[in-house]
Amino acid sequence: MRIVSQNPATRRRLGLAAGAVLVSTLALSGCTTETVVQLPEEPTFVEASPSSTDEPRVVEEQDGAAAAIDCAGGPIEVPSGTTTGVEVTGECPTVTIRGNDLTVDMTGAVVDDVVVRADRVTVYASDVRSLSIDGYDTVVDLDRVADVAVSGDRNTVRAAGGIDAVSVDGDDNILRAETGIGLIDDAGERNTIG
Repeated sequence: MRIVSQNPATRRRLGLAAGAVLVSTLALSGCTTETVVQLPEEPTFVEASPSSTDEPRVVEEQDGAAAAIDCAGGPIEVPSGTTTGVEVTGECPTVTIRGNDLTVDMTGAVVDDVVVRADRVTVYASDVRSLSIDGYDTVVDLDRVADVAVSGDRNTVRAAGGIDAVSVDGDDNILRAETGIGLIDDAGERNTIG
């Protein structure tokens, strides 16, 4: 069935509509377009490490009285001017002493490394992996230590057990071990090691 209109304006509109349908059909059949939707990226999160393993806990001021601190598995630091005595308990990867004129009792703790960067310090400990002293007139009494490094003068280390290795760079130091000392590197003068 064919509809024919005698009106020229109607014929033109029908022709235009048919042409638009033909162009749309050709466009759809000859070309395909792909729509890409880009979603925003999800944020990434960095999980923070527990602060006890990153930064040492600092022993706080105790008005001259003895302070007690539990390492709780993290390192601790004893700074200058905080207290006259500190009792350390718990498991400690590192105890760093930076305060002068202190007494630090670690006999109730499990300590891997003891670092003394101060003068006139007295330390009591059980078994430790390493002991490092950089200062003067420090006294350390302990059961056993694997490695000792002393830099400074007039320091004393006494071990009830043995010491595996000693390195001394200073003068007038005394290092004694009841069951003996393994390796000795003495770069100072008037040191007593044995």
